[in-house]
Amino acid sequence: MVNQGELLFVRLLIPFMAGIIIFSDGVQLQWSYLLSGFAIALLLGLILIAGQFKYLKKKQRPLVSGMLYLFCFLLGGWLSASHNQIEQPSHFARQESSHLKVQITDEPETKHNIVRVRTKVLESITGTDIKKVSGQLLISVQLDSTDKCENAQLNLNYGDQLFVPSSFKEIPEPRNPYEFDVRTWYKRQNFYHQLFVQGHEVLKHKTAMGNPIISWALALRQEQVAYFRSIIHGDEANAVASTLILGYRADLSEDTLMAYAKTGTIHALSVSGMHVALIYLIINFMLGFLDRWPTGRIAKLFIAIILIWMYAIIAGLAPSVLRSAIMLSIFIIGGCFKRNTNAYNLLCFAAYMMLLFNPFVLYDVGFQLSYLSVLGLIALQPLIYNWFSFKNYLADKVWSFFALSFAAQLSTFPLALYYFHQFPVYFLLSNLFILLPVTAIMYVGLFMLSFRVAFLGQAFEWLINFTNSGLKWIANLPWASVSGIWINQLELLLLSVALIAGCLALLHYHKKLLYLSTSCTVIMVFSITYTY
Repeated sequence: MVNQGELLFVRLLIPFMAGIIIFSDGVQLQWSYLLSGFAIALLLGLILIAGQFKYLKKKQRPLVSGMLYLFCFLLGGWLSASHNQIEQPSHFARQESSHLKVQITDEPETKHNIVRVRTKVLESITGTDIKKVSGQLLISVQLDSTDKCENAQLNLNYGDQLFVPSSFKEIPEPRNPYEFDVRTWYKRQNFYHQLFVQGHEVLKHKTAMGNPIISWALALRQEQVAYFRSIIHGDEANAVASTLILGYRADLSEDTLMAYAKTGTIHALSVSGMHVALIYLIINFMLGFLDRWPTGRIAKLFIAIILIWMYAIIAGLAPSVLRSAIMLSIFIIGGCFKRNTNAYNLLCFAAYMMLLFNPFVLYDVGFQLSYLSVLGLIALQPLIYNWFSFKNYLADKVWSFFALSFAAQLSTFPLALYYFHQFPVYFLLSNLFILLPVTAIMYVGLFMLSFRVAFLGQAFEWLINFTNSGLKWIANLPWASVSGIWINQLELLLLSVALIAGCLALLHYHKKLLYLSTSCTVIMVFSITYTY
């Protein structure tokens, strides 16, 4: 029986997420003040009650739990409302200006003579009038031959401050209902406007004004990407190596990306829990000798956590990487001090910490798929694995991986269908195929980066090309993927309920849940048919 105290963050996360969702759209700034006031009042009440909790009657304790859930709901609402920058009076779009002073907040991406950067706006300028402003702006800089010669492609980097014209426009809505909604996607990241300028219209003001740790991490990643380019001759192999190991996706081609997407192995190109876990296995093996002494275990703890977070920063701090780093850090701490941790509580704690820092990350596709896949592995993988048992060691390991892959695919199936409109038919085959090659690519690539073993470059490139060729062969098989599947949010909800109810019905032999699953499936089919 699971102790309810072990599921504390599971219970707290639900009202917290509800508050974020409800107050994320169209909330006036006054709401954030009101929500923060109620949240502070509840927090003070909970602090006063905490000292007397053991003296309360059993009938009074649910009231305290309700106050705690309400506090989490209001906290989520306040964070969501206050995080919405467009409602701030100081937002640059509310000011009249001829030029803007901006600072680059992410690594620039260059494709087809266009440099795309994400920036935060610092000042609005009109003549001699300068005002401090807030907000974020997407900037695309068109380079021509003159710009390349005079400015050396502008040499834009993270942390640079620029002066640009104030001719920004709102990010447009999609032109048809089946087009990806870029506007909403950027809106969830607090980007509402974009700016297209020529290279000669951009004036660099200062350099290296960003976070020094992030600057160091990005510079280190660029150094590793350059090393891969020096020892790997093929552009495709180099791009896959940089993406898979370092999270650098700027050089990845559409053909390669499509091959991984059609085979259901796109997760391999996103630095995620698997990559962070492999890093930890290396660290744990190399520092295993420290377990002999109590002080050595503490030293190993700090070294492992520091190295894991260094890798997470270098890999770009994607939601899946952050989730893995947080969970793995807690797991390492618990293991060092002989503490057991509930997997569900650990997963929800990681989500809670990320949402406290940035509530809008809830709408990030990577965040959603990452947490759903791990939830599927925790909840479904043991159940699927117990369907069959094999005495042969190799057969048992193959079936274990099949159960792992099937659980992850099943848990993310509705959301992947909603976002990507396709289903990879041969996902079990392709995931089984890449298991060993991707693991080998990770270990060999990290070994080469750590010790600069250049003579392995040719074998490393062959391994990547072999993996890519195998996936492209699977992607070109008949009926490799079912594409063109479009579902709306209601159909997504119906599919999710049908899937969850169906799994629970088969697990507990519950007829009512089976009826619910069947009913939701029928309604969803009618809805899709009516839409078409």
